[in-house]
Amino acid sequence: MPPVQDVAAFLAMRDQGLPLLDVRSPGEFAFAHIPGALNLPLFTDEERAKVGTAHARSGREGAVHLALELVGGHLAALLARARHLCGSKREVLLHCWRGGMRSDSMRWLLETGGFTVHRLEGGYKSYRTFVRSELARPRPILVLGGYTGCGKTEIYMELIAGVLKEGKQAIVLIPAIALTYQTVMRFYRRFGERISVMTSRLTPGERFDQYVRARKGHIDVMIGPR
Repeated sequence: MPPVQDVAAFLAMRDQGLPLLDVRSPGEFAFAHIPGALNLPLFTDEERAKVGTAHARSGREGAVHLALELVGGHLAALLARARHLCGSKREVLLHCWRGGMRSDSMRWLLETGGFTVHRLEGGYKSYRTFVRSELARPRPILVLGGYTGCGKTEIYMELIAGVLKEGKQAIVLIPAIALTYQTVMRFYRRFGERISVMTSRLTPGERFDQYVRARKGHIDVMIGPR
């Protein structure tokens, strides 16, 4: 298995259960991250800003020198944190923003500590490009309109039933105000227990668990607010 993976292979390995370590700063991670990723920041937000300034003023050599000063005394702690995040697993996925110095430096540290590391080619930036290209792909869309109570939901359910007969899955997006116990139970009565309800009450970890269940085919219908 090559040590650098493209986005599709990287995500497939994540879905197989490999831990995914995002070594960007806490602020970058909080703003957006790959579902299921665990944050193992090489720098704090403040340290990242300092290294960026050093790179702009002194070039790569100055930035590397400052980075070593900032991180050099914390290598053991970073390795211990990685072991804590990954549990007993010693094969991991890794990425930074562009697949550059941060992920390469952390790869060296983890491999020195006994890990097998797979880096994402192009980092998070390539993942973002991949997602945008997937969302931009043309797909057939049919708009169903009608007054409240005219039977639209029953039509949706019939369409979902047809999709499930073909061995596929369905996503149902409902206005948050309509995502009530009665609505959810209507789907449960129709389609059984293989349903997932995604709400704002779920933690990121719980949401990812539901995503993994869906990827493994354990969920037929996923319901959530649109």
